[in-house]
Amino acid sequence: MNIEQLDGERILISLCDEELELYSVSFDELGIGERNSDIMLKDLLERAEEETGIAIRDKHIFIEAMRFEKGCLLLVTVSEKSAVGKAKADRNAYFSAAYRFEDAEALLGCIRALCRIDKLRCESSLLEHGGSYYLVLNTKEPLDRTVSDTLLEFGSAAGRGRCFEESLYEHARVITPEGALELIGSAVAERKENTCG
Repeated sequence: MNIEQLDGERILISLCDEELELYSVSFDELGIGERNSDIMLKDLLERAEEETGIAIRDKHIFIEAMRFEKGCLLLVTVSEKSAVGKAKADRNAYFSAAYRFEDAEALLGCIRALCRIDKLRCESSLLEHGGSYYLVLNTKEPLDRTVSDTLLEFGSAAGRGRCFEESLYEHARVITPEGALELIGSAVAERKENTCG
């Protein structure tokens, strides 16, 4: 584990997969509301406060998780709480997650399955990088468990948060900038109808 202070507001924490396992947490399970994840984040924030001197208690904390080959990075941003700032943040808040698919077959299989789920309400875009496809989902609330299980059945979690999303857009080729699920889902459904007919 490595804890590094980037500036007066930001801390970067790197964890290897073995360290995640000590908390009984996988990258895919990182998130507020997951018991083991909550315990781990509380412990890490206490350690970060001790090591960096950045006061965390009674502050607004924003955590972004990014996957790397043998672990993950957590970017912690600390800011003062304020009623106006919180209201503004709540209005603009969204959850961003990217999922990686090895090939087009896995991607299309996932989209077919997602189109059968009524609980999916999100913005979506599709990108390509290094021969893999990345489906980026932006939602107003965390993804339903059925949706996240379906995504992980066909692909793998690539990263979460705005920083990861911006980095991906910077380096990847954008295939569909918005409405990817609707566009590809309707094309897949139309193709199925034509094949059946």
